[in-house]
Amino acid sequence: PKTNTYIVGHKAFQFGETSDYLQSISETSKEILEEFLNGTETTRIEVKSSYTHCTKNNKQDKNLRHQVARAIFAMMNSGGGNVIVGVSDDKKILGLKEDESYTNNDWEKMVNGNNNSMRSFLGKKHQNYWTGGCVEMHKFVYDKKTLVRYEITGSPEFVIHKNYPTKNSKGQVEKSNKIWVRDGPQSIEYKE
Repeated sequence: PKTNTYIVGHKAFQFGETSDYLQSISETSKEILEEFLNGTETTRIEVKSSYTHCTKNNKQDKNLRHQVARAIFAMMNSGGGNVIVGVSDDKKILGLKEDESYTNNDWEKMVNGNNNSMRSFLGKKHQNYWTGGCVEMHKFVYDKKTLVRYEITGSPEFVIHKNYPTKNSKGQVEKSNKIWVRDGPQSIEYKE
């Protein structure tokens, strides 16, 4: 038998209900962004300029995904929050056009590639937290620019960021596993 129920994100809907839900998500995303624009980053709100576009040298840098993942994982380990991608720390609305250009302007390919990479940083043990409801991604438009908001709930246990790249004293990149938590407006490494 045919049903009129379908899934968007992690929510089930009857036919006709989706547009109200998507509208409310867009409005919520804009409210959270405006809270940042009228204040600063907080324990529950962090912004990132891009997934892979380095605004300093105007080139692609796939390691920037680790910075977005770091913020998401810290929120997962600290009870939840929101990470908005496409906004600079100095409150410029950048959008994600540059990121999208690296995938021949294919939005789905860009988002799926970045999400799959970030999810893989969790390692197999914790990947189900990403797909199981701890992380929901919402696309929205603000100031004619397309942005992404990750709505994050706390994970049932600390998640580990696998292979996080850092430079050693010789300037060489080393990868190690890290646990991130929120400390006010920043993500810091958890140390027992």
